[in-house]
Amino acid sequence: MKNQDNALFHIKRKDRYGVCILNPIRCNVKIGLIGINMYPRYLNFACALHTHAFQQFLLDNHIESTVIDYVPVDIGDFDLIHPADYYRKLYKKYANRKFPTEAEQKENEKRLDALSRQIREWDAVYEERESRYEKFRKFIDKNYIKTTETYDSDLLEIKDPGFDCYICVTDVIWSLLPVHSFDRAFLLASKAMEGKEKISYAASRGVPRPYSPEEKTLFFKCVNDIDSVSVREKSLKDFIEDNTDKKVDLVLDPVMLHDRSFWHKKTVKPKEENYILLYYVMEKASDTIENAVRYAKEHNMTVVELSDRHIKGGRIKDKDIDHVARYDVGMEEWLGYIEHASCIFTNSFHGCCFSILFEKLFYVGHRDGDKVDNVLEIFGLQNLRIPDTMTSFDQMPRQIDYTAVNAILDREREDSKRFILDAIKDAENRIKNGEKKDTDYENSRRQLKYPIWYRSSSLDAVSNYDPHVPGYKLRLSPRGIFEISNENELYQNDGTAHLEKNKYHREGYEFAGWNIRVKIDLRWFWYTEKGTLASSEDLKPPMPRKGIYNRTVNKLHKLKKSSRIKLFGEEDLIPHIPVNHISQMIAEAVWR
Repeated sequence: MKNQDNALFHIKRKDRYGVCILNPIRCNVKIGLIGINMYPRYLNFACALHTHAFQQFLLDNHIESTVIDYVPVDIGDFDLIHPADYYRKLYKKYANRKFPTEAEQKENEKRLDALSRQIREWDAVYEERESRYEKFRKFIDKNYIKTTETYDSDLLEIKDPGFDCYICVTDVIWSLLPVHSFDRAFLLASKAMEGKEKISYAASRGVPRPYSPEEKTLFFKCVNDIDSVSVREKSLKDFIEDNTDKKVDLVLDPVMLHDRSFWHKKTVKPKEENYILLYYVMEKASDTIENAVRYAKEHNMTVVELSDRHIKGGRIKDKDIDHVARYDVGMEEWLGYIEHASCIFTNSFHGCCFSILFEKLFYVGHRDGDKVDNVLEIFGLQNLRIPDTMTSFDQMPRQIDYTAVNAILDREREDSKRFILDAIKDAENRIKNGEKKDTDYENSRRQLKYPIWYRSSSLDAVSNYDPHVPGYKLRLSPRGIFEISNENELYQNDGTAHLEKNKYHREGYEFAGWNIRVKIDLRWFWYTEKGTLASSEDLKPPMPRKGIYNRTVNKLHKLKKSSRIKLFGEEDLIPHIPVNHISQMIAEAVWR
């Protein structure tokens, strides 16, 4: 599908009855959608469904968009198909590493024990995981309009996907991460998005966690740069409005922008009948599970157990009830299990949303955070929360007044639709009028600080650094090379810092200078002679070819590769790196 600015073209889509039609669309704004969608670590069903729901809603309103194939920063190189193999590689990596101190070695032993447990658990559902992933992939390939290139937080700092407007789409995308603080792309704060129109739709931060002063400053700086802000939970709306001048809208999750008939067409009817659906996610769900078992015994019903947790055979161990546990289901099957259940027990936000959409009787167990409470409060369904002190289901409602619920849903749906359509129209008008944002992105980048580790490119080089002298710290690279850093110095990214004087010696060689590598989030990039960043893959020559002529060609390629990486002299100025985050830098001694 080709996009032509200000030109009328046609896009293939299906109408509400599933008939493929061509819709005329006047596309003035190139919109990129970003969310978790394709890469949830536990293959959570709703992550794929709500992105599809949002994109389809835009199409229904004659607005084209493209889902950015984006790998969240906390996913890294996690193997979505075979997590067991991923943890095996990690185990091998850490089992073969030596650590400088005894304390670090003991910590590594604990890490290896945890990795062993993960391997055993994921191995138990190895084939089921393959099946689940394949169903997940097929759904996305069938229902998404997405980029052909895959992006991550590093690539979005050095490459522009080419959109005029970015929309971050729902779920827990603004959470505080243990290593990376926030995922900048989900906050629309990647360099590629600077100066572009920005909209958040139903963003969530999940379970609120305390921010450090630096994290709080960063979060509100990013949110302030978003032109139209909407969130999913009232607590997040209040948090932003109490700390900024931003007006924040409270909107429905995208799955609720569509009615029951839209989702019915996507369901696969299960073979089980007269069953209770038990669907739990994330935190401890013991109360949800126990109450589902109790209800099943009282009503002589089967329990179908679904989860995003990788537990072989499920968590129900009571032999006095009929029990079916499945891990290999896809989105369509999951929807079918909800639609045809006699009753649902869940602690899931989207479990609640789809129970409401399919007008099911459902009960809600414990869940950390307030997102489940928020959706129940919107629809006046707080009495579906199972109390900790419940002794009998006589205390719980036996039916739900869906006439009243649907009246609320219609009103909230219209408000949510109005927000996003108005936000896109406003963005289009600003672009048309040539309005520019008055934000000093470059100045913010120059305030970044990062550590530098010094090392030699050769194992036989001898270091004159004394790691026992206060102020220096030592680490061992995976290749077995010792790296030294001045723990008292962080280098500022303003182009005024200097590299240190070389303190390595290599017998028979002369120090030629430093090559610099920069780690943005997860990947390393070389600083080139052109003043750009390039990955090792970008610098690799073609595969070697045989023959006298080709040996010459290969040699030229090798020379070309080495000449592209900039060589810095002792105590040279470190250039300003035009990216929004630098984890660390390595200065590598080069010899001639």
